[in-house]
Amino acid sequence: MALKDIIRTGVSTFLGGDDKGTGIDKFRANFDIGARSNRFQADFFGPMGLSLEGLRCDTASLPGRTIESTAWSEYGQKRQMPHAINDGGETTFSFFCDQAFADRLIIEAWQSLIYTAGSGSQLQPTFAYYTDYIGQIDITQYRVDGNSAMKYKLYECYPKAFEPMALDANTPDTILKFGCTI
Repeated sequence: MALKDIIRTGVSTFLGGDDKGTGIDKFRANFDIGARSNRFQADFFGPMGLSLEGLRCDTASLPGRTIESTAWSEYGQKRQMPHAINDGGETTFSFFCDQAFADRLIIEAWQSLIYTAGSGSQLQPTFAYYTDYIGQIDITQYRVDGNSAMKYKLYECYPKAFEPMALDANTPDTILKFGCTI
C-alpha cells in the first residue's frame, strides 16, 4: 500500500483488519529494516576554501521545522492561524579530536573569519560582511547497504558557538570531544 493510500484511508484503517493479526501483519509487511542513526556523514564547506569532511563527526542533529501561529478570530472563538515557518534555527555537531585538534582548529578559524576581519580583535570585534563568512553543510544519511538514503543541504551556515573542552588528569585514555552549534 502506498503512502498516499495510507494518508487517504487513515492509519487506523490501514492497521485495522477483519481478523486478529491482519493489521499488524500489514504494518510489518510495509516496514523495512529501519533507518540507523549511526550511518551518516557531515561535510562542512566554509568560506575561503575551509572544508571539513566529517569523518570524526560522531553526532549531528537534523534540523526541524515549526509552523508558527498566532491567535486569530474573524468572529467568535479564537483559533491558531499559521503565519511563518521556522526551519530549525540551530543545528549541533560533536567531533572526536585527533592529536592535532584539526577539526576544532578549522571550526575556530571559520568562526574567527566572522569577527576579526580587518583590524578587529576579540575585545573590540569588527564583523565581516555576511556573505564573507557563510558556508554550507551537507548531512548524508546512509542505508544499511551503504547507499545514500537522504541528504540535507544546509545553506548560509556559520559556527555560532563551540563548547569548552574539559581536561581531566584522572580519566585515562579518553578521547577528547568537542561540540559546535551552527
